[in-house]
Amino acid sequence: MYLQELTITDEIAYKQFFQQGLAEYPQFFRLTILDDKNEAYPTKDQSDSFTLVAKDDDGLWLGVISFKTEYDNRENLTHKGLLFRMYVARIAAGKGVGASLVDAVISRARKLPAIEQIDLTVVSDNERAIELYSRFGFVRYGLEPRSIKRGAGQYQDEAFMKLIL
Repeated sequence: MYLQELTITDEIAYKQFFQQGLAEYPQFFRLTILDDKNEAYPTKDQSDSFTLVAKDDDGLWLGVISFKTEYDNRENLTHKGLLFRMYVARIAAGKGVGASLVDAVISRARKLPAIEQIDLTVVSDNERAIELYSRFGFVRYGLEPRSIKRGAGQYQDEAFMKLIL
């Protein structure tokens, strides 16, 4: 397995792969396939942001993850980064792909001089993801009840986690 940074030229392949994740695990994402159709590539034209893919030796995509600075031209938020859009294909689950992706994001974020912390949100019943993030030192600091509404009256809570670098 190896990791590679994606660029805007990989947008079509990225979207196809990520939408596979939205179809495979809809209960673990706040967005749907329909939501994603019109979304821009997650880290386009952002020098301090990136999207990584994990591939096997044959080039098969196993997982993706994105990181961006969270400040969006807000001077008082320049110390924060956001880990988001993480997906590991079912065929790669439990094989260290997710850990490799999270580790790579943390390592790269540490090299960004302004970044002091990484934030993320995760559906609160995604125990596997929460356990993974916790192994890397992320701590849950909040919960938004009924953050996600699926259909008529099906709600999910969302946990907020943070890693201080």
